Amino acid sequence: MGVKRLSWMIAAALVSFVVPARAQPDPSAALQRSTAQLATFSFRDAAETYEKIARAASYAPAARKDAATNAANLRSMLGDRDAVRAMTTIALQLQPTPAEAVALDYLIANFDFRRWNATLTDHGDDPTARALALKSLDTFFGTHRRENIAMSRNVEAAARIARIKRATGEAHERDWLDQTLATWKALAAVSRASADAAPFVDYAAEAEYRLIDQEINAHPPSIACSPSTYKQALLEVDGFDVKLGALVMRYRSATWVASALARRGSLYETLRSTLSACSGPSFRLFTPKQQATLAQQAVPIATLMGPAIARPMGPGEEVERPSS
Repeated sequence: MGVKRLSWMIAAALVSFVVPARAQPDPSAALQRSTAQLATFSFRDAAETYEKIARAASYAPAARKDAATNAANLRSMLGDRDAVRAMTTIALQLQPTPAEAVALDYLIANFDFRRWNATLTDHGDDPTARALALKSLDTFFGTHRRENIAMSRNVEAAARIARIKRATGEAHERDWLDQTLATWKALAAVSRASADAAPFVDYAAEAEYRLIDQEINAHPPSIACSPSTYKQALLEVDGFDVKLGALVMRYRSATWVASALARRGSLYETLRSTLSACSGPSFRLFTPKQQATLAQQAVPIATLMGPAIARPMGPGEEVERPSS
């Protein structure tokens, strides 16, 4: 072995021994700074700190992914769509878990819907914001519709699309109400606890309630002052009542269970009010025998209220109540 080659080998060994491998930088100081910024509600500054960590290729991928996710959420809150898109793109490239990937993918759809909803509340429908929200939600739903891990967000996406179409009078609202119900049932098959949790159970209950209500409005009971028509209307109302009753038993949604109970009451109130307006010999609720039985069971009001009700009361006189 030559002297030069031996010298080179010794030098290489010394270098590998003396110069250790370079360690990855530690983002702890930057993370502490972002935590302090959040504590003082400096959300924009915190977002910028997270973005610097996310873009620094020298940091560990896990730290960059978490920082990008935090930055995306903060930028969503601050209303910066381009920054949300940029940060989600970085996070999705850093090997997120399937659940993290779904959450990141939903950020833009959620952002676009909230922007449209805020615009609708403050200024009325914005066609540009509406189109963007529909596209984002539909893209998410189409991409993840068969993924169990995305099922709860799919329920929300379908319900939100139905809401947009209802608010703006667009077609196919019913299709998306059906889709909301079908997706909720798929979620319930995977995890009943998740399906019964708010807001997902509320989305499903609302979808079913609106489908029943649309059916009632499309085919209202035919009510008229004739016994045969009234009986037919009663059968129709009973049919709707069964559907609304099933909704009440199926969903643990305080808002829409209350709405269904109120709708059931309104249907029978319509029948009652129509009945009170009907009179004459052609319209009788009871047979002569039933009417005679009711007449025998009728109790004079004076008997119920006591003797004081049968005569005028004097000034300052109080009703004498029977002793118990």
